[in-house]
Order: sequence, then structure tokens, then C-alpha cells
Amino acid sequence: MSGMFPPLGGRTMQNVSSTSLPPKLVQPRPPKNMVSKVATFDAAPYPGRPDAYAVAVISAAMGALKTAASIRTTHTTLAEEFAIALALTQLPCTMILSDSRLAILRFATNQLAPATLRICTPSRAPAKLARITWFPAHTDLPNGGTVNRNAEADATARALTSRASVHDPARSVQQPPPQNPRRSSHTLSRLKNKTIHVVMCSGKYWAGLEKLGVSCDEINYVVCTHGHSDHIGNLNLFQRATHIIGTTVSSGDVYQLCTFENDEPYRIATDVQVIPTPGHTLTDVSVVVKTAKLGTVAITGDLFEKVEDIGNPKLWRELGGSEDPKQQCKSRQMILDVADYIIPGHGPMFRVHRTYAGGTCPPL
Repeated sequence: MSGMFPPLGGRTMQNVSSTSLPPKLVQPRPPKNMVSKVATFDAAPYPGRPDAYAVAVISAAMGALKTAASIRTTHTTLAEEFAIALALTQLPCTMILSDSRLAILRFATNQLAPATLRICTPSRAPAKLARITWFPAHTDLPNGGTVNRNAEADATARALTSRASVHDPARSVQQPPPQNPRRSSHTLSRLKNKTIHVVMCSGKYWAGLEKLGVSCDEINYVVCTHGHSDHIGNLNLFQRATHIIGTTVSSGDVYQLCTFENDEPYRIATDVQVIPTPGHTLTDVSVVVKTAKLGTVAITGDLFEKVEDIGNPKLWRELGGSEDPKQQCKSRQMILDVADYIIPGHGPMFRVHRTYAGGTCPPL
């Protein structure tokens, strides 16, 4: 079944029996060269909030988080349907794996909820058709297919609802320890009369909030430069804020995708804008702030790991990881050419010397 978008006049909220799903929708595994473009997902309710879900879309090949969002709904199926739409509109997927027969059937029969239809617009249609494939949760995929990462998607979605939630050993996914573990870091910035939480990670960010003298309810915008797990925890605590995660923007139950058409930035204020800086992930963004004291300050997330990675590219290419090193090189150079100071993803703010500008990125 292809991922073509239905017309906006489609019916919504129809009750459909899961037994009516044709068996042919259970497809064999994709070819090996397509595995990297296969995504899976899951949805988890927010604790104490029966009307809100967090959804996480991860890579079926590596288990890495690719994109995430929140949706107001009391129906698990609608949250999973919304996750399918996220994968179709934001990722270069060739196949989307789902354990929800009803969510797949709603796409097949043009019965999508309004929240899904808002992002399934013709301008966001994938360049190539994507197949939405059903598979049983927590079991091997048919015909010896790729690893079933449904449990990891479930754990990721639950982690998004609250980093402070009680740990459930029965739901944990046992993984070998990482070879190059790193501590999470975070950045807090307050700009004029707007309080902007620029990157939220699992570090001791409460002390930073207290130092700024602000509470969660006072924060207008939460900007996460990309969707990696060390940058998006506890978003549910900032319920009055507009959330910008990579190229997605949500405010309450209103969701939109920033396409940055014609290189137009997303403007938070006259002197604060969000711009696309892909490379570390394909949907990375940076916040560029014009200040009277420091000049132009760029808050880049993991586009720059730390100041040392300017002279040692291995720090961002290998240690930090890069989905598109050539594109990241271009994005880094663009920031170096316009910024006076950079706040990187895992280090203190540093000044941009003019010797950095005009071609510091070594050939790949």
C-alpha cells in the first residue's frame, strides 16, 4: 500500500473492524539496500493525561529516533495514524512498519482524523511512494525480515512523556552499553521579554531555570535543534510553550511542518530566528540571535559539538555522528560565516575568529 495522501475531504473517525484488513498488507522484508529507509513508530499516553499522546518515529535499521511530536487525542489508533503521517512527510522512507491494523486501514480507506490531514498536504507528499506494512508487535517480522524494533519505539515514546516517570523493568529494552558514552548537556537562553529554552536535555537544567528566575509556565518557546533523545526530554513540562523540534512546530494541538521555502527562516522575534542547518540529522535547525552586546549568536545543537571540532573534524563526523557529512560541512561553514559566537551542543560558548570563515571545512 503506497503512502499517497488522500484528499482533504476524507471521512474521519469511522469505526472499522481490524479483521477486515486484507492479509496481503503483510509484506515481506524490504531488500537489504532499502533497510536504512525503513521506519517504525509507537505512541504513548502522557501520565495523567488521557487526552494526549507522545509519538516517536525511529529507524528500523538502527533504532535511532528520527522525529517526534505530541497530539491531543483520546484514541491510540489516531495517535498511531498521526505517527505514520509524520514518517511520510518528514523522512525519506521506502517502508513504514506498523503494528496497528486500524491505523493502516484508515490510510487505505481515506478515513483520517483532522490532525493527520493538517500535515498530509500535497506540498508535503513524499518524492517516492512509501509502503505501509503491518507486522505483529513484539514478534519477528515476516519471512525473516529486519529486526523488530517495536519495543524500542514504545520505550522511546514513553521516555518522551516524562524523563521523571517511574522505570518499569518489564518494558525496558536490554541493549549493550555504548562504546563511546557521553554526558548530556543543555543550553538555556533568555532573550529580552521572551524566555526561550533552546536545547533541553537530561542534564541538571532546573538549576539553569532557577538561575534565570523563570518557571516552566513563563517560557514562550522550546526549541530542540534535532530529535535525538539527549535533546528532547521533559517537553511535556512546558505545556504553554510553542515547541519547535527540528523542522516541526506545535502549539497545543496545532501542528505544522516548517519547509523553509525560499530560505525563509521561522521568526520567533525580530532578532530571533530559526534556520535549517541539516547534516548531523537531516532536519537539524539552529537558532540565530542578534544581540547588541555580542553581535550574532548561533545556538547550533550538535551541528558543532564543541570548539575543538573546528580543528578536529573527527569529533563531529565520528564521535558526534553525521547523517550527511557533506551537508553538515556546508551548514557549519554557513554558520561560521555569519556568527560572532556559537553555542555548541556539548560545550561552552566560543567566539568565532574570522580565520574560521571562508572555507575552514576540510574536504571529505
